[in-house]
Amino acid sequence: MEVANISLLLTESKGNGDNLKVEVINNFYGAQCCEQNKDTKVKTTKLPEGYNLTPNVGAHKYYSDLKVWNDARKFCEHEGVSISAHLAIADSEEEMKILEKLIGTAVDTWVGFHDLFTIGDWVTVLDKPVPFYSWSPGNPDLPNAERCGSMRTNGFNNLNCNSAVGFICEVEISK
Repeated sequence: MEVANISLLLTESKGNGDNLKVEVINNFYGAQCCEQNKDTKVKTTKLPEGYNLTPNVGAHKYYSDLKVWNDARKFCEHEGVSISAHLAIADSEEEMKILEKLIGTAVDTWVGFHDLFTIGDWVTVLDKPVPFYSWSPGNPDLPNAERCGSMRTNGFNNLNCNSAVGFICEVEISK
């Protein structure tokens, strides 16, 4: 018999008439029980330890462990045993600033984009076009040698996928 595992995420209302939207996940016998308002629903779950949640942006965690890009990608996916997780993807300038703060003084940090399929065609680890570009000065460069996406404190960088650097994982939350 499984024990019910229910978690909720409460967000602050900005007083603009928006209603709080909550979806309750109940793992009792594998069932899902949902409560929602008439507009939409927001899936909630317990975050893995150490993740920083920014409402309406995402949940992220920086790892200083040095890994090559593909190993970092696999590590992040493993974080999401019960939820979707992957190398971080900056969807906006706001999220980019959050990621830049997380990496601190690190020179390069793996994030979730690459051009491994076609040189110059940057896609996310979710096989979608990169939603937001903010390259560091002079990048992308060395297109034949540097095919994986990294971040610096001043923007995106392309880096050799076999370089061992830190990385940022992102847990999917509904926005």
